Amino acid sequence: MNLLKKTSLFPFFFSLTFLLFGCQKNIDEDVELDLDTEIIIADANVGVTVSEIDNIADQAEVLSFVSKKTYDITDVLNDCATVEKDDTLFGNNYDTLYTRVSFGEVECEGIDGRKRKGKIEIMSVYNKLGFRKFREINTENYHVQGKKVRLQRKLEYDTLNDLNQFVWKLIGNVEITYSNNEKTTVDFDKKYTLVSGGDTPLNLEDDELQITGSENGIRKNGKNFTNTIIEPLKVSRNCRYVKEGKIKFEIENEIDFVLDYGAGSDCDNKVDILYGDQKEVIELD
Repeated sequence: MNLLKKTSLFPFFFSLTFLLFGCQKNIDEDVELDLDTEIIIADANVGVTVSEIDNIADQAEVLSFVSKKTYDITDVLNDCATVEKDDTLFGNNYDTLYTRVSFGEVECEGIDGRKRKGKIEIMSVYNKLGFRKFREINTENYHVQGKKVRLQRKLEYDTLNDLNQFVWKLIGNVEITYSNNEKTTVDFDKKYTLVSGGDTPLNLEDDELQITGSENGIRKNGKNFTNTIIEPLKVSRNCRYVKEGKIKFEIENEIDFVLDYGAGSDCDNKVDILYGDQKEVIELD
């Protein structure tokens, strides 16, 4: 029985936190606020990094090769990564599959221009029909773009909703250490709903997910934060950015604000920061 006949969840989530000040202007105007853009970029890269690891894990497990997973599935990182699969452990009701992606001990620059080293380890549990019930991802001495990333991530099947869509619970944490030894830490507690793509498990590009839930942690500048998804996020496997939805951010000793990804199907890196009746447009990496 092919263990990969049914789809798995391909999360794709981004975490951004930031500091806003400025004079009052109409929200319809794109105005310049006094933003700490360095922290915004660092926060944005947390989400991008976690999603990238999950994409690599998905592709390695399902297709046995690795791509940078932005727009072109053929843009393969095989020059830097090797994929190893241990023997599947067969049980009475569930089978367990182990996959390991190794980028080596020396930084290697992929076709996407990002340098990586270290390992990503994946353990998935399937029922006898090939449906994924559980997945755990851990990194081992993993570095990307000079930053050390320690990720522990567990995805567990939760329920079938009223629309017959599969829902998974996601818990875990990530710690990113920068070259100056500053750190960003994030704990997440979310639910992912597979909206479409379940009928084509080997086509990773047509999956569309809806994400709800929250995160909390400590930013690179040492401030505590919490964010809550107030309008469900929409993500697709054929786009590295969130397509729509809103996240409310609460930063230690700062006023609340909202990150608005818009409403629609466009794939772009522009995001609105809403603060009172002000708006600032930023661009993600």
